[in-house]
Amino acid sequence: MNPVNRIRLVVPILSMLICIHCAFFSLRPFTQREEPQNYCKSLSSDITSELLVGTWHAEPGTGIDQITLNANHTYSQKYSNPVTQISFQTEQNNWEIDVIDGITYLHLNNMHKCDSYESICTIKDGGGGDGSWINYCTGEVAQMKRFVTLVVLKIVPGDIYYGLSDLKLCHFLSDPDGSAVCYRRITK
Repeated sequence: MNPVNRIRLVVPILSMLICIHCAFFSLRPFTQREEPQNYCKSLSSDITSELLVGTWHAEPGTGIDQITLNANHTYSQKYSNPVTQISFQTEQNNWEIDVIDGITYLHLNNMHKCDSYESICTIKDGGGGDGSWINYCTGEVAQMKRFVTLVVLKIVPGDIYYGLSDLKLCHFLSDPDGSAVCYRRITK
């Protein structure tokens, strides 16, 4: 076989092997969901409060939710939904991080939980209302009165939605079969 024909044969085979390799590694996060706590721990280690400072953006439903975390551990929240015409901007409130069993959580006092139901989003003092929320990393159920807790995770390489962000901040779930609304960083 001459060298040109050899190259014509090898290039498609190499391309196919690269595609299989990429597909395997892009699916790894989904196969690891069988043990979500270990998956969350692997993406949540070594995160400090300094790494969270900046402006974060999420798009729950038809709304736009933005939080700005300041270095002095205060934050503000701005929410708007052009469909329901609900919008607000909060004053400065306090935030802090906490690491529990290797998973980093961001606690935001008086934050409005606007990822599921707008009736909860508009509660005067913020929080998750009387509902129970599922921590998808541990499976534990929690209530959030006058605060919201978000899971802090590093971005998995190849995640195109969060491509410009290094971390994501994800809400707890209202439905165990649902998916989390997460914030991506838009400025540091």
